[in-house]
Amino acid sequence: MKKQLLILFVFFVCSTVFAQNLWDVYRKVEKKLDKDSKYLDLYAITFTPTDAELPYLKNIPIDFGKETVSFDEKHVYNIVFIKETIEIDSVVLLYITTVNSSGGGASEDAIIDMQSSTTYDTIKVLRYSDMQELYFDKTNRKFYDELYRIVVATLQEQEPKSLLGIKIDENLQKSKGYSGENNKDFVNFMYMNSNHKYPKQKPVNIVRRGREKPVDAETEFSISASLSHVTFTHKIVQFPYYMLSAELNFGDDFLNLVPYENMSASFGVRGLIRFSEKELDIEKDIILDIRLMGRQKLDFSGAATRLPFVFTDPPKLNVSSGVAFDIYTSSLYNSPFMNLYFSFGSKDFSNPYVNFGRRDSTWSYFTSTQWRYLFSFYWNATEKAEFRLKMDIGLGAHDIVKAVKYKRKYAEFLMQNKIQPIFGFNLAFVPRNSELINLGIRYYDNVIKGDIWFKVVEFDSHLFRVGGVFLSGPLFRKVKQWENDGGGMMQIHYRYGF
Repeated sequence: MKKQLLILFVFFVCSTVFAQNLWDVYRKVEKKLDKDSKYLDLYAITFTPTDAELPYLKNIPIDFGKETVSFDEKHVYNIVFIKETIEIDSVVLLYITTVNSSGGGASEDAIIDMQSSTTYDTIKVLRYSDMQELYFDKTNRKFYDELYRIVVATLQEQEPKSLLGIKIDENLQKSKGYSGENNKDFVNFMYMNSNHKYPKQKPVNIVRRGREKPVDAETEFSISASLSHVTFTHKIVQFPYYMLSAELNFGDDFLNLVPYENMSASFGVRGLIRFSEKELDIEKDIILDIRLMGRQKLDFSGAATRLPFVFTDPPKLNVSSGVAFDIYTSSLYNSPFMNLYFSFGSKDFSNPYVNFGRRDSTWSYFTSTQWRYLFSFYWNATEKAEFRLKMDIGLGAHDIVKAVKYKRKYAEFLMQNKIQPIFGFNLAFVPRNSELINLGIRYYDNVIKGDIWFKVVEFDSHLFRVGGVFLSGPLFRKVKQWENDGGGMMQIHYRYGF
């Protein structure tokens, strides 16, 4: 019995001390906010609750639950908060004030009407301690969430008022790079560079003060087409948790080959899968972007050199027919963004489109299996995300088989199948949130592969880009017999409904 009383006494003392320490913290912060608010980088918005908002702002507990307060439509309230910055990933609410009229004595911040002798006192409806208690209380968190929603909705319509009373240097630039929260940078990159549609985060349709914020209407279908690919999707295959699209592609984004030089065509489906309960919250979802493609070898050995927009020597490598699996994932449990690509094909090397030698002594080169595993990192060079950067680090490999035919004899030799590092870097220039220029570079198997595009014109839902793909010759080694010493291709890219 004594032991139980001792445990109860220790628990009571610790709880009292902890509560006292917490109150001391609240008191010091509130004193700082009252005394130095003009020297802190704080912001405020004003609002009067609407009829739809009033039920969610009734009987709010204050003073550690000892009292309650309710908002009304007769007062104008000021919500003071800290804006989202490089170090803070979301708005933080601090306190709420309003103005009351009275005939009594005036406080330091009071405004006095000399004609009516009426005093207007600025009072705090919710103090810092109240806001903190609401945020960490599961039962009453709904009040904080409603106030937070009001602030975010107002920020979409107007700029907040700065409480900073000192002059700052507007020419001082923020040079520290930062990463967006959740999937924001990943979604922005894929929206710009993926051949398939990535839906943008839709703004919430909010009605405030009798005005309705318009929401952009989507097109019935979306299409992306260039000189080397076509993708298509329609609303009938866009569902809350996933969307489908089709693809036809004459290029290969893994091998060091320009489109048509790979002498194959890929076709299949892509699925964008989301696991969130909220349909419109793509920036916070767990995302899987999956492509399942079939590959058919085609004889482009002559066309690759005759097409006016392809600049390469005659192809030397045969790509086998097969299937490919390509998956991109959003950040899972704070891990980097990942990409896994695996392709395997037929081992029948008896019918090459390109071979070497003469008459009864010939040989050819095939690749049938390729794979890569990448980690991707995204960040921005400026706070407004005008310069967006991406870095890829990973491993990959592809096999090279030499098939030799001498008279009636046939032999195969594995020439290459080693794992090699992959390094990639991407830079996009997006002024005023409008995608203008994108440059991507990748290093694999001693070859640099680049992709560049820039926007030409955009109107309604139509977008035209001009760019190209280029390949360097092998670096730090000689050109192998199945390789070309560089190459390139010019591209015209059209997108509708993105």
